Amino acid sequence: MLHTKRWRFFAVLSIVGLILLILLKINFISITIATSSAERGKIFDQNGVILATNKKVKSLYCTSNDEKLSNQDTSNTLSFFNQFSSEFQHDISAKDIKSQLQQSCKKQTSNDIPLYSDINESELTFINKNKPNNVIIKDELIRYYPKHEIGSQLIGYVENDLNSKYGPAGKSGIELQYENDLKGKPGKTLIFKMNNKKFLWNIQKVQKGKDVRLALDSKLQQKTEEALRSQIKKIPDANAGYVVITDVKTGAILTMANSAVFNPNTLNTHVSSKNENIKSLSQNKAIQKLKYGESYVNMASTIKPLTILIGLNEKLFQPEDTYLDKGTFQYDNQNNIMNAPGTPTGEITPRQAIINSSNTFMTAKVA
Repeated sequence: MLHTKRWRFFAVLSIVGLILLILLKINFISITIATSSAERGKIFDQNGVILATNKKVKSLYCTSNDEKLSNQDTSNTLSFFNQFSSEFQHDISAKDIKSQLQQSCKKQTSNDIPLYSDINESELTFINKNKPNNVIIKDELIRYYPKHEIGSQLIGYVENDLNSKYGPAGKSGIELQYENDLKGKPGKTLIFKMNNKKFLWNIQKVQKGKDVRLALDSKLQQKTEEALRSQIKKIPDANAGYVVITDVKTGAILTMANSAVFNPNTLNTHVSSKNENIKSLSQNKAIQKLKYGESYVNMASTIKPLTILIGLNEKLFQPEDTYLDKGTFQYDNQNNIMNAPGTPTGEITPRQAIINSSNTFMTAKVA
């Protein structure tokens, strides 16, 4: 008896499943899950100044009803952007647009392809009048950096991932380091469609990303970058430099400056081959290893001021104390430390040890 009931249950279940399969096949019913992106969290400095936020804009996308763009759609898109660039003196080349379209086809993504963002009123009028059918306008949020170049390597940038359900993702700096906190969670809606009628169920609420507050002082950061650029101009053959300022009591990073800098806002605006050059500037060389050819360059003498600070903090010596620098120092009867020129500097204070870059002082008095 139990066996018969179980057999009937599976028979009915199979019939219902078959009916549903047929209805799905003829598109009488459909079941899909729509994903809505979460708003990304903001980044603040220690005083509450916004360093990274989100901006509502109108953006241009290329779309297609087929799996891949047709040659005609591609041609229409390129022709339109040639007109658009010429009309508003934008640096958007047909070559860059074509490359973006080809890359999306190779990835076989069904998503719309982003081409240009932050459209103003005059551009919108031109676009509505001249755009081909496969170019559409979307309202969306893009990442915006109010301070532009200031602290750009530290803050980082985001980039659109055509296959991501989370929207733009952090690619460097704080944007990358705190990606899991900043991105939030997307919303999910189950859409049941039957004979052109839709029934919606929210199965996951959108959760806005968390805000991140830094110890950075944006005003001090700006002054540091200006001073750094000024010093680089005075030094022959120098084209880059890095500065880190910390709170000696807490260790908090107050500024972390690089030169040259970049404006991450330009990465959001439009497709350009120059974006790759901009991204190459995003490496925070103040804390990342520098590579020349196949070799990495260590921190070397840049660590000496911190070494002196450790010695003073640990009361290993006083600012007025002196040390007789003989040019070499040996410890453990085998390790011989020498100054770079190999010459002695005589009686020196901690301050003079930094000025003369004394390896022997650092080793004998601190290490």
